[in-house]
Amino acid sequence: MLRISGLSGRRVFRPRTFGVLATGFIAALLIAMPNWAAAQAPEVQRKRPDSKVNRLLDELDTRYRTDAFRDPWARVLKEIVDIGPEAVPDLIAELDSTTSDIMQRNLGFMLRAIGDKRAVPALIRAFPRTCRKPGSDMGCRADDKEILAFMQKHDLDDSNRDNQYGYGRPVREIGGALQKLTGTKQNEEELYHVFLEGNLPQQLAQRKLFYRCAERWTAWWEENWKKHVEDEAYAKVDLPPGDDEPSVVFPHGPDYRLGSSASGHIAESDRADKTYCVFYDLDTGRMISTPKQFRDAPDDVARLDAIQDWAAAEGFDLMGTEFTPPGEVKSRFVIRALGLNAWQVADARWESFEKEIQESEPVKLGRPASGLLLNYDAKTKQFDAAKPAIFLFATREGAFGILRVGVEVLDTDMKDRIGKPVMGDPELDPVGFRKGRRYGYRLVEGAEEAFVK
Repeated sequence: MLRISGLSGRRVFRPRTFGVLATGFIAALLIAMPNWAAAQAPEVQRKRPDSKVNRLLDELDTRYRTDAFRDPWARVLKEIVDIGPEAVPDLIAELDSTTSDIMQRNLGFMLRAIGDKRAVPALIRAFPRTCRKPGSDMGCRADDKEILAFMQKHDLDDSNRDNQYGYGRPVREIGGALQKLTGTKQNEEELYHVFLEGNLPQQLAQRKLFYRCAERWTAWWEENWKKHVEDEAYAKVDLPPGDDEPSVVFPHGPDYRLGSSASGHIAESDRADKTYCVFYDLDTGRMISTPKQFRDAPDDVARLDAIQDWAAAEGFDLMGTEFTPPGEVKSRFVIRALGLNAWQVADARWESFEKEIQESEPVKLGRPASGLLLNYDAKTKQFDAAKPAIFLFATREGAFGILRVGVEVLDTDMKDRIGKPVMGDPELDPVGFRKGRRYGYRLVEGAEEAFVK
């Protein structure tokens, strides 16, 4: 059945189900215990080429097993540091290969103590791997005065207490090395209390935080490397690809397809009078205008909070509203997500998405989006409120799908369209019965649902 574009949108509906440490460094430390150290004894991650530095790294492994955090172990650290910049290439190679907790600590400490800025790219590459299971920063003691002076000089604590020094977790030692060598920060301190634990989605989110920090470091270094090193071989970080596993797993496989869909909808402004569709529920297709208590309320944070609470109880996922972009005078019609998980993806995926969900591989998510669903240009790092955009989404109730935010509708002159079939792309039609923002969507459903009429 044909309907006039913009009147109520077109929705093809089938029933469906969906399954689917501390302010002061030393103050917060624990005194190292031999039994803990033995339990954490590292495995050598590679066969090290023969060199003076690598022989000392072998000895460092051995000393850790027998004298963890004691003077004989710390003396090997000092021997390596005393080699100076000549040791850096071998230490970089070790850092690029190791996954050992203690070796990551060692390398962060030693490279910071040597002070050679050629180590920066390797430290950045290693940073995502410092997202580890719960562990402790260590408070250690040295009896030898020379070792104590050396360890206190290069640890992360500004104060020296008796015969104590600090030895941090990998994130602190490597993060501290980056800070000392570059004289800047990339908010790595916010991760000092983040551990790799919980369920799979939590761990994916934790790892992504560390990777995003490494990306910030990468961008900074590749813009500023000339101020720190002369050798162009160290200009690029070559950060390995991040973890592509999605934090939310869409239903996918040969038994899934795109089913229920809608197109031609117009989200009207929540401030407009006599509206037809302002709030929309993607799970059911329910739409309503703005309730009186919100239309009359002052436009402030309290009003938006009240709308969010109300939408959570009522099940609404989207609302039409207005937004004035920076540098513009006139507001634009936009769509706001209400408790909706959304990810912006490439425009081409609007057409390819059905094929994607039928593959065995998990659906790749895009850039997380929340609040106003605006097009974001990754190259310019700017939002464009006028440009259409595509979003994958998951609702609170468990529906999955793909949403297309189209163009603004500013022209309501429909006299030449009444009684005529809908032509062209509804989401790109700037003419409609009501002013607002075009949108359409498609929902994922299982094969058994596709035959329910």
